Amino acid sequence: MSTPSTNSPRLITASARATVEKPSSSQRRACGGLSGRGDPQRALAGLYFWTWDTEEVLDLIRWMRKWNSDPKHSKVKFYGFDTRKMPRAAQVALAYITRVAKGESANWATQLAPLTNELDSQVGAMAPEELQALIKAASALVQRFDAARAAWTSRSSAEAWAVARQHAQILVQSLDVLRLGSLPAAGEARDRAMAENINWIAEHEGPQSKLVVWAHDFHVSYGSQSWHTMGQFLRARWGKAYLNVGFAFDHGDFRSGDSLDNDRVHPFTVGPLPPGSFDATLNATGLPRFIFDLRTPPVGVVTDWLSAQH
Repeated sequence: MSTPSTNSPRLITASARATVEKPSSSQRRACGGLSGRGDPQRALAGLYFWTWDTEEVLDLIRWMRKWNSDPKHSKVKFYGFDTRKMPRAAQVALAYITRVAKGESANWATQLAPLTNELDSQVGAMAPEELQALIKAASALVQRFDAARAAWTSRSSAEAWAVARQHAQILVQSLDVLRLGSLPAAGEARDRAMAENINWIAEHEGPQSKLVVWAHDFHVSYGSQSWHTMGQFLRARWGKAYLNVGFAFDHGDFRSGDSLDNDRVHPFTVGPLPPGSFDATLNATGLPRFIFDLRTPPVGVVTDWLSAQH
């Protein structure tokens, strides 16, 4: 997160097809790799999702680490904002309670024990009453953080309290998505939670912060017929300060999970798309890479083409 010249956070989102948002709770491991401590490859492994396990993302982490090594530069941080991977979030919240309220830690650890299991699917398979008990416990944990804010902050720091409380809030968000179960309700709950987490990051880092958010095209979009997207919630919160950037390509190779093969990851090859399609038309420019600002297209044939169906 670098410092812009504006007085409010600037949200710029970059989206890539077949990329998945990293869990909020993985940020600590990633930040360690950016500060010069530890191995950048281990930091990358701490992001959990296979979609980030690429040479390009490793190069990005190395570049960010090099940038941070210059004392003249504002430091760049790596945050996650998705609601996945509850075990890490539970571990961070419980570790903080052990630090500031050791007498309460055993009770909270017992109530939240199922959330510390690495297999999130086991929580999703719980009976409704068991899931409801976890939701009640996670919500009570957030309330406890709020009630004990002054005391716990005095035993740690405002920063430590805020980060730990956010991890507790992620548990509530994750459980709510599981409770809703199927689309579109669960999808909208997840998108809303991701937007809330991005808002928290922006507010936590302060009014001089700038955010670049990397997520799937669907999530960063300004709207969808399926449900309210993360981008739609962010647009409502930040207005024009939120700008999304979608990715498109005509042909090439990429890695992805194969839904027809138990989601195993392997290379895919896509041939040229049909003439007249959006991606094929962009490719016809002959430019290998470029950015096209759709906010102010040239009046005339370009505007007419963009207004038509393809």
